[in-house]
Amino acid sequence: MQRYFVEQINIQEKRAVLLPSDAYHVQKVMRMQVKDSVIVCHETEGTFLGKLIKLTPNEAIVELNGKIEENNELPLDVTIAHGLVRREKMEFVIESCVALGAKAYIPIFMNRSTAKWQEEKGEKKEARINKIIKEASEQSHRNRLMKFIKPLTIPELIKEKANFDLCLFAYEDSPTDDVNLKKHLSIDNMKSLLVLFGPEGGFDEKEVEILTEAGFIPITLGKRILRTELAPLLLLSAIVYQKELKA
Repeated sequence: MQRYFVEQINIQEKRAVLLPSDAYHVQKVMRMQVKDSVIVCHETEGTFLGKLIKLTPNEAIVELNGKIEENNELPLDVTIAHGLVRREKMEFVIESCVALGAKAYIPIFMNRSTAKWQEEKGEKKEARINKIIKEASEQSHRNRLMKFIKPLTIPELIKEKANFDLCLFAYEDSPTDDVNLKKHLSIDNMKSLLVLFGPEGGFDEKEVEILTEAGFIPITLGKRILRTELAPLLLLSAIVYQKELKA
């Protein structure tokens, strides 16, 4: 059943108003009619089964018929921090991270990043990214939207360390033996995880030193060297297997 995230919801009146873009999607793409059923998600109120009761060119109103008790989120809150990459790669990673259950995505300014983040275009970029997140969340039946956080520097990211139970960084030349991802994913009572991935050029030695001194733990993701846009997806796939699929 088609799912839509809404910004407006009124539980007392048991109605939700879809965004204008969703009203267009309902009528022109899905060819729905009044009385057709949809699923409505709200970030704080939850997930509801609904029925379309009013359609106009720019509006779709849904009558909420009851709350759906479901949880399609990962049991571990995973934040992906990613060295700044070009727009096409970033959008691919963001869309894939949504589908694989990440809680948040943060671009990181790093020494070997070739991409730039132009502040004057930042608002337009964020609007496009949030649209991608919303559509991917609906397609993959998420219960909440993945958060996109504005780009940070490594020192700014380190300041966020206290908000996570464990902070890792994927580094193929790890200087320690403590690189077993399975071991880290097996930690009891871990609720939140932050993992940093380098850009196309990887980490430089100074960044590795700063991260290690700050308590970030280096890990490897196997014997092969992965492209920057694939490494976060392998990690999330391993988490899905470890936390959801493993018997």
